[in-house]
Amino acid sequence: MFTNFNSLPYELRCQVWALAATSLGESRVIESKWQGTPYYQKTTRRIITGQRSQWPGLRFRHSLREVSRPLGTLFACWESRRVTLQHNPSFLQLDQGRKIYFNPERDFIYFDLADIYFMYKFCSSRSYRHRRTRARGFDEIVNLAHPRPHNFYCLHLLIHDAYYSPFMPSVKNFMTYHRQNRVETLWHLEDTLGTSFRNIISTLRRGRQRMTVPRNRNLMSLMNATLFAQYS
Repeated sequence: MFTNFNSLPYELRCQVWALAATSLGESRVIESKWQGTPYYQKTTRRIITGQRSQWPGLRFRHSLREVSRPLGTLFACWESRRVTLQHNPSFLQLDQGRKIYFNPERDFIYFDLADIYFMYKFCSSRSYRHRRTRARGFDEIVNLAHPRPHNFYCLHLLIHDAYYSPFMPSVKNFMTYHRQNRVETLWHLEDTLGTSFRNIISTLRRGRQRMTVPRNRNLMSLMNATLFAQYS
């Protein structure tokens, strides 16, 4: 084991940190997980939000984290962190969560179908349109990886639709990337979302279940129509 690394010249140490921070100059596939946890909300309090009371229904709590192994040079020392941030200037962040650093010119950001669907739900929510929730860095993504050879409706809206202002307008390059234990097919996505909704309904009272079942059926039919609209 080489133990005299600190005795090397500063320029040589920076070159070593740069090679480690860029995976020897090659592009990385950064696996990110956008988690949308559904929950049931009665109404929105005017005192807190200042908005009109909403109908009872399903809402989502959103979070973002990095599934792949983060760069170890971010935590080795202050010198390695400085060099790493120079070569990975951009980052993804949701609210006050952890930052996912990447280089938009070289690295691919990977989202599975469930991540893209929850991002679509986040963009269509009132909190995003009123900029009450902060999502940073997604307008800098140039290279995107996902598990399908062609796009589907939710991804098309996130990139091109002006109504969502669009969420990822700079995406130019796509790559098909399959990863085990991630949602890769529309059938798997439909089953995952359906199970989550049914679990929420089972926890409600019977009277409230009768009130929400027709509304949830409309939501599920809209979800299916959205998912199965494919774009080549």
